[in-house]
Amino acid sequence: MRRGRPTRAGAVLLMIIAAIVLVGGLLWAGQALFNGGSTSSQDTLSAGQKLLNTSTSATSVRMSVRGPIVAKENHYAIVISISQTERTITTFEGYDGQVLSTQTLGNTKAAFSDFLAALNRAGYMTENKAAGTENQGICAVGQLIFFEILESDKSVEKLWTTSCPKLNGNFGGLVINVQNLFLSQIPNSRGIIDDAKNAVE
Repeated sequence: MRRGRPTRAGAVLLMIIAAIVLVGGLLWAGQALFNGGSTSSQDTLSAGQKLLNTSTSATSVRMSVRGPIVAKENHYAIVISISQTERTITTFEGYDGQVLSTQTLGNTKAAFSDFLAALNRAGYMTENKAAGTENQGICAVGQLIFFEILESDKSVEKLWTTSCPKLNGNFGGLVINVQNLFLSQIPNSRGIIDDAKNAVE
């Protein structure tokens, strides 16, 4: 045997070690890539989306609608709030929160869970980050609509849109779907809203 030259067994052993190191490196890189991407994606979720994904018994959601900007005697607003225990619709006259009517119904955890899941699929907390947050006086001839999620009655995130063409606000979900989901939580909600509109005409 000549000194300085590896034996055949030694060469095979070196090849096995190199292969193990290579496979281990690839596995580590893949894990870092996919796990890192998952963590990064989770970190980019808004506070509202995180709460929607992991709601608690103190979570509630709310749709608020401001009617056209007209004389205070003819102005109306509507609020629908849904939680695990209650469903409430309230209509208002004027700009100072004068209540026209309110109706509160019970709710269950199972019903609320399905409702939140449906809202999530409709993009309830999807934000259009290209839009601004300033909305006072916008869509004066139509409706300004807010979609909100709360924890212990404290707002966590609030997005807005309008009924006016090309004034979509920072809400990036499916507007009609979300509106219909809220309205469907209250029997005869459309009749209640019509009554409010007629009362201020």
